[in-house]
Amino acid sequence: MAMWDPGVTPCAVCGKPVMDKSDFLAFTCLGTLPQAYEHLDDSVVHQSCLSGWEQRDDFVKHWNMAVRYSSLAPETHLLRVENGRVEYRRK
Repeated sequence: MAMWDPGVTPCAVCGKPVMDKSDFLAFTCLGTLPQAYEHLDDSVVHQSCLSGWEQRDDFVKHWNMAVRYSSLAPETHLLRVENGRVEYRRK
């Protein structure tokens, strides 16, 4: 899982520091994402940035496909909920 230093670690989508733990997602390094999404491997993002990102749905699809073939637990799959917010799937 990506390391997060509040107020220092930049969001992989917008580049601004991620400060609030209630508005972030951290990704482990899978090493199998398409080149367009490699910058999200082992990264931290503002949950609000990822949720509003124009490439959100395609990234979620590729992330979930990569997780399916990894040793990560099922709760590391991403889910886009009704309002467009992206979050980790809860059991």
